[in-house]
Amino acid sequence: INNNLKKKIKLLTWGFDFSTPHKLNDFSNKIFHENYEQREINIIAQKRAFFKVQEKFENITFLNHGYNLFSDINPKSAISKKLSTTNKIKIVAEVTTNHFGENDLIKKFIKLSAKAGANYVKFQKRNVDTFYTKIELNKKYSSPFGTTFRDYRKKLELNIKQIELIIGECKKFNIKPLFSVLDIESFNVIKKYNFDYIKLPSTISKDKKFLNYVSKNLNKKKIIISTGMEDHKYFDFIVRKFSRFKEVIVLHCTSSYPTFLSDINIGIIRYLSNLSKKFKYITPGFSSHDLIDEASMMAVSSGAKMIEKHVKFGQSDWAHFNDTAIDIETDFVEFVKKIRRAELIYGNEKKKVLASEHHKYNQRKS
Repeated sequence: INNNLKKKIKLLTWGFDFSTPHKLNDFSNKIFHENYEQREINIIAQKRAFFKVQEKFENITFLNHGYNLFSDINPKSAISKKLSTTNKIKIVAEVTTNHFGENDLIKKFIKLSAKAGANYVKFQKRNVDTFYTKIELNKKYSSPFGTTFRDYRKKLELNIKQIELIIGECKKFNIKPLFSVLDIESFNVIKKYNFDYIKLPSTISKDKKFLNYVSKNLNKKKIIISTGMEDHKYFDFIVRKFSRFKEVIVLHCTSSYPTFLSDINIGIIRYLSNLSKKFKYITPGFSSHDLIDEASMMAVSSGAKMIEKHVKFGQSDWAHFNDTAIDIETDFVEFVKKIRRAELIYGNEKKKVLASEHHKYNQRKS
């Protein structure tokens, strides 16, 4: 059907609630398996299969009636009205160097990041020969690209043609490119392209010479700064150093890969949100190094305006941030949906009577 459609259609799905059958939600009042644990396993598998089907067909948009996180339509009050997402949160698919220097992988990352609904796809730029010492570069390092760390890093580094490839592919799939820069030379290369933002990663947070140079030489005056391996004093430094900028997106992150839940500290996002009320050029954000979606959803409710998530293809022992990144074809698709749902759940801070509201009994009036 999908392959023979001349125009895109919407498919409305009823009854796909994926909850354990009981009298209230099982139309036929049948228990298909007596063992509760097995019923749960069956339902989880069916739910995952449903999500895969949703993403499989380009010409069919699936809309789900129900009350779950993945539901699109309220069956009681808006049967014909699909919910509208705000898309105010900027979602970044963080590739880093997981393209392995391969053009085909670069293209796939861009295409799938756009398809998942991300706003930006991010790469890195550094001068390998000057960023690392000779001792570091000569160290033994096992990878498909050679036997030393130099072999590994050289293969991962993007050249000018690949940067221009990224720009072209991003235009093709309507997603914006973004780069982290780790040294002055790389900064000067990337700033020529006039991207929305340039990012300064946690890796260079101690390099005051570099930070001073960027603060004086970035003409567009819009930047993203990650804050891993730093404390509260770093926030004060950023506020002062980049006070003349139009926008400074400050990403709270924990430089632990992956981050354990007790180390995530989403409360920092609330602190940054309050800080942004005093300093209008500050925008709070979150760079997720954890493996739970709830942390990023909580970051949205705490005021984050940008969420960054590491992505990868499959599994590799030598890939960058492999233990932290999630699969671009499966988990990242669901992750983006959850962030968009978190936006909707948060709402707009205005209390009003909704069309879906009603009382079980006649409302008493005095």
